[in-house]
Amino acid sequence: MMVNFHLGHDAIVGNQNVLSNNVMIAGHVHIGDYVTLAGGVGVHHYVSIGDYAYVAGLARVDHDVPPYCKIDHEENVRALNTIGLKRWGMPVEHIELLEDVVKRLFLDREMPLARAIKEIEAEYVSPHLANAGINGAGNHIKGLLEFLRRRNQGRFGRYLEGLRPR
Repeated sequence: MMVNFHLGHDAIVGNQNVLSNNVMIAGHVHIGDYVTLAGGVGVHHYVSIGDYAYVAGLARVDHDVPPYCKIDHEENVRALNTIGLKRWGMPVEHIELLEDVVKRLFLDREMPLARAIKEIEAEYVSPHLANAGINGAGNHIKGLLEFLRRRNQGRFGRYLEGLRPR
């Protein structure tokens, strides 16, 4: 946590995070492990930020940030956080598989997200792939897909705002 950092009430912050100058985190925010928030980031209350995410400087984060992704100042997924993943020691093979998954989910946009999730799950997370040598990467991919399902179902994140007493 650097200069002029603010952490709101009831926020949960994981381990090994870099929270830069002038970062403001509102209440009830969940931040995973190995997250980097660049300078001047503002995080709206009830937002979840997944593990290994990178949020660009001066971003205003209003919605949940998927794990492993780089987010620009307009909350668009720009790429996989490859530098962060390498820095924290993730194997190159896992990074390459995650790069393919992130590209298919967020960057290509050739199909609806729900269909892309099903195809990726069948390809990388199915039980018959347990001994295929990608098991560790399969766990990361499975975690990403579960995060997206929770986000889309409204189990975590901004939907909680509607439950606040008025």
